Amino acid sequence: MHRFLTQRPSPAMVVALVALFVALGGGAYAALKLPKNSVGAAQLKKSAVTPTKLSPAAKTTLSTPGPEGKAGAGGPEGPRGATGPRGDSGPKGDTGSAGPGASILNWDAAASLTPTVKTIGTVLGVTFSAECLIPGAGEAEAKLFVLPSDGSLRWDVGTEASDNGTNEGRSSSVNAPAGTVLTPTQIAGAAATSGGSQSDHNSQIVELAPVRGYLNVHTTASTQSSAQTCHVSVMAFTAG
Repeated sequence: MHRFLTQRPSPAMVVALVALFVALGGGAYAALKLPKNSVGAAQLKKSAVTPTKLSPAAKTTLSTPGPEGKAGAGGPEGPRGATGPRGDSGPKGDTGSAGPGASILNWDAAASLTPTVKTIGTVLGVTFSAECLIPGAGEAEAKLFVLPSDGSLRWDVGTEASDNGTNEGRSSSVNAPAGTVLTPTQIAGAAATSGGSQSDHNSQIVELAPVRGYLNVHTTASTQSSAQTCHVSVMAFTAG
């Protein structure tokens, strides 16, 4: 026995003893030596922790919703949508009252197959007259005529026209020297097709002759409400 204890063990014996030590006490040794919080999700096998292994406190924590997060940043503005269809034309508005220093002329008539030209009045040295005729079945047309006091007419005109649902803006000018316009001459008009249509022309005019001033001329023809009618209004301001 004394000989066995004093004799140096062989290398094979050392390896065998180490293996035996690890097999019998390695688990306990590892448990004693692992530092706190050294085992995490990376060290656990998949599905190693099941619901039955969770404490009541852990279950309560996991089932309680967390605080609401801050709203995220707004997204980029979307592309512009396609233009919608054009709406129906609204009814003709009433002619406004004349402003300070203004003169206003109004005329309304039913369309006729044999119309008569009617004098409306005179403003800024120009006499206005009109007629309302039926150019075709169910249609209506208003015609506006002018007769300057000295035969001259110098106008710069800008017109907004709505003809049976089609809108258009246009400009024109008239430059007739004195002695040129000696009979009533058509200067404007509006024609409405059958079936409830309306043609509306609104002109802003700068008059340089025969008298300097400003005009607003409104001409309308309508077949709405099963009636064929015409309307003309003229508002005039003398130049300051």
